[in-house]
Amino acid sequence: MDQDLTAGRPEDEQNGSVSAAGAQEDRPPMDMSEARQSEAVLLGTVLAYPASAPEVIADLAESDFTEPAHRAVLAAMRQLIEAGVRCEPLLVVEQLVNRPSDHASRGTHWPAVCAQLLGQASIPSSAAAYRRLVLTALWRREAIAFADRLEDCARAGTIADLDDVLTQSNRQLSAAVGRVQRLAPPWRVLVTGPRVRWDREREGVVTGVLDELRAAHVHLVIVHGADPKGVDPIAVAWATRHQVELEAHAPDWDAYEKAAGPRRIKQMVNSRPDECHAFTHRGAPSDSGCADLARRAGIATTVHT
Repeated sequence: MDQDLTAGRPEDEQNGSVSAAGAQEDRPPMDMSEARQSEAVLLGTVLAYPASAPEVIADLAESDFTEPAHRAVLAAMRQLIEAGVRCEPLLVVEQLVNRPSDHASRGTHWPAVCAQLLGQASIPSSAAAYRRLVLTALWRREAIAFADRLEDCARAGTIADLDDVLTQSNRQLSAAVGRVQRLAPPWRVLVTGPRVRWDREREGVVTGVLDELRAAHVHLVIVHGADPKGVDPIAVAWATRHQVELEAHAPDWDAYEKAAGPRRIKQMVNSRPDECHAFTHRGAPSDSGCADLARRAGIATTVHT
């Protein structure tokens, strides 16, 4: 008698059940120690420098924090700020003691908590770096939650469920990543090349370099000359596709006629981009004027042949 090799066996069903239910359990927990430390530094800085509160915690919400006690302290600070009161340590403690207690904070000794936070204080000018760490942890949590929802949908969801997960998660992730990008200093990259029609192979060289730059810099800005031919439209299309910021320097042909092109190049170089990437194209005349000017201005310049 032929054996049905596709028939489910009890051990297979058990293994499958373990895989489905335990997939998330098998994933190592995300290390939140850096995020919790950054939260403590930010709150401690506000307690040590009450006047710095608008600068230090301006763009942070309770949901951005991982530690329940830190969320409560931030909420107390927010209430004081909204009332027009400085976040003096004693006032923050008073606000916390008088707040309605919940399960997570019941029994918390708020004076001790605030004293520990004061011990973690830094200077207000360093706040941006710590906010960036907090918000980076936030988008990582959002990404993990998205992966979990996507896995659940893949196992038992419908096409409509998948569409809902993708739409909602894309919105949440984009918002979280966008907040990190706004905190990071922009890394401005000037792109230049001959004004000809580019073939697909050379276009791939351009987008490959841009992909590497995007992976290396949180807040990337592409500086270009707004030319309808050459590297500029390739860079613009790539940046639009990846939601990367663009900085266009269009020539004013009406005002400067033939001098508009050289004037545009000088303007882009004088804007002091962090680096310049010049691309060549076989069969096209060299367009090294921009690269040469950038190099002479001390801007790190790479020529891709």
